[in-house]
Amino acid sequence: MKSWRARALQQHAVSTVSILIFDFLANLLFLAVQKERGPRTRCKFENELMRKHGPAVHPSASASAADSELIAEILIDAVKDARCSSIFSTLSRLDQDMIISQAWPALFILRASSRSLPEGPASTFKDEIVAAIVEKSRRQIWTSVVPAEEIETFKILTLTRYDLVPGRWEKLFLLNERELAIKFYPGPMDHLHFYLYTISEILSLASHIEKVLFDPIIGPVPVSNVVIRM
Repeated sequence: MKSWRARALQQHAVSTVSILIFDFLANLLFLAVQKERGPRTRCKFENELMRKHGPAVHPSASASAADSELIAEILIDAVKDARCSSIFSTLSRLDQDMIISQAWPALFILRASSRSLPEGPASTFKDEIVAAIVEKSRRQIWTSVVPAEEIETFKILTLTRYDLVPGRWEKLFLLNERELAIKFYPGPMDHLHFYLYTISEILSLASHIEKVLFDPIIGPVPVSNVVIRM
């Protein structure tokens, strides 16, 4: 039987490896997505419309007005909740924006996975890929003994993207908070590994999520440009 010290060292090693794997995959997938998408531009009129009135709403053939409203509400709630996080709120607004502009897909899926969807994921999102990843995350969260604490840990892991901020102090602060979140994670380690993998999967689907869910609502405006204004 392993001593407590041996178990602690093993858990720390697993935590460190998980962090390194997540950061490596996240950076690879982000670069791949950016290369695939290329630059997105808006015409002068759309820029003026965004500045004065916020994003325009476009009707969607695949989603009802109620579904579009729910999707927008989930994203807004996810971003506002992130801004209110005790850890995240210590950062400057600029650093917050840098992280949120890249992390919004994971924040959106986590929020969708942890709230009530009257018609279920398949009916709400009208897309098999998005519905599947939301449903998978929902099952993992709600089979937990302490779902609220697990959700909080997952949110911290999503927001402590030290690779996206320029300041040395901010990098060290976010890295330390991530290590603490993993060290004191209340659930089983397989749940944590599942979510680290899911974050990477969501990042690889960022352009798809944006195209099928948000392009019909806000048009060609990049979601990253919208969330930093929230």
